[in-house]
Amino acid sequence: MKNIRERLTNKLKYMDYYILIPFFVLTCIGIVMVYSASSSTVVQIGLSANYYLKKQALYAILSFIIVGIVFLINHHALVTTKAIYMFMIVGVGISLLFLIGLAHLHPSSAVNGATAWIRLGPINIEPSELAKLTIIMYLAYVFANHSDINTAVNLKTFYHNNARPITIAAGFCLLILLQPDTGGMTILATIIIIMIATSGMSVKNVFKCLAILIAILTVGWLWIVNFPPTWMTHSYQYQRIVAFLHPFKYAKAGGTQLVNSYYAIVNGGAFGRGIGQSIQKRGFLPEPYTDFIMSVITEELGVVGAVVILALLFFLIGRIILVGIRARKTYNALICFGVGTWLFIQTCFNIGGMLGLLPITGVTLPFISYGGTSMIVLAVAIGLVLNVDADEKKLRLHLKSKK
Repeated sequence: MKNIRERLTNKLKYMDYYILIPFFVLTCIGIVMVYSASSSTVVQIGLSANYYLKKQALYAILSFIIVGIVFLINHHALVTTKAIYMFMIVGVGISLLFLIGLAHLHPSSAVNGATAWIRLGPINIEPSELAKLTIIMYLAYVFANHSDINTAVNLKTFYHNNARPITIAAGFCLLILLQPDTGGMTILATIIIIMIATSGMSVKNVFKCLAILIAILTVGWLWIVNFPPTWMTHSYQYQRIVAFLHPFKYAKAGGTQLVNSYYAIVNGGAFGRGIGQSIQKRGFLPEPYTDFIMSVITEELGVVGAVVILALLFFLIGRIILVGIRARKTYNALICFGVGTWLFIQTCFNIGGMLGLLPITGVTLPFISYGGTSMIVLAVAIGLVLNVDADEKKLRLHLKSKK
């Protein structure tokens, strides 16, 4: 017991409070806003007003515990134990395949056009969230232990040197797309691209990849908007694109969320109507405590309150990326770049959808929106970042003492 206390005390000396405190504050804000956004909705369906408050508070407590546990894990074991990553890859892969099978056997299991959750009694697990963390950890492990990562002179050589991890990562993207979860797939693909680009690939090859990606996305977007195939026009995802392009024209159909989001922002003004005073959450804005929780925040706390929350979130993201930039070890740097990219892209997608700058993708706002899987997986990610940051601080002190 004495040794455990000593290890805990020694590890806590390296805690990065510039990451821990924003995470704690954002999670607490999320508890309050999930309660405010959900209370009137759940009462209408006969549940207690505290229903989602209790669940979100429980997830938050579990998240704090998980951050502490992951922070205290032996860092050396993370970098050297291959079995951890193989177990995660196989487990998440099977879960994604199960969802695809479920979508074909039981189409009624789809929610908002996608079969993305495995329901185990009162618990809903979202494998696409687990996939993001799994790919970040797996690619960081592979690239950190791959001796010829920097020897690729072109994209063909790079793929030949890293065929297995790239194929596995691409396979995960395909499985998520088939749910279909376009938003989740896009976030995962962006994480993969950033991690590959920062793993040692030459700048020339990075720009080639970006040029190819931009060309594919541009052609794909123009094709879908101007020449949509018949089988696509009836899909939930296509209706979201149409609603994005013409929200007021389809205000009573696919554009409902976006139009009511606009009303919420206008109602809030600069300083908001006050906590609990949102009008749009009372049956006008669908699922106000998940995808569109920032609309409720803007209506109740105003643009100023929303900007403060986003500033705190982007400060956390910036701090995580800074830890990655300063890192001396490849594994540590890639973990930070992966998690930072994940949080940044997901935040941009959520806010972009709320403002009508991007099609609605159904992704949640990190740490704020309701969601058990999202909260727990993000807690593991924050714990990992704190863990690798502590390892980097120990390394810097060790190097300093040798001078």
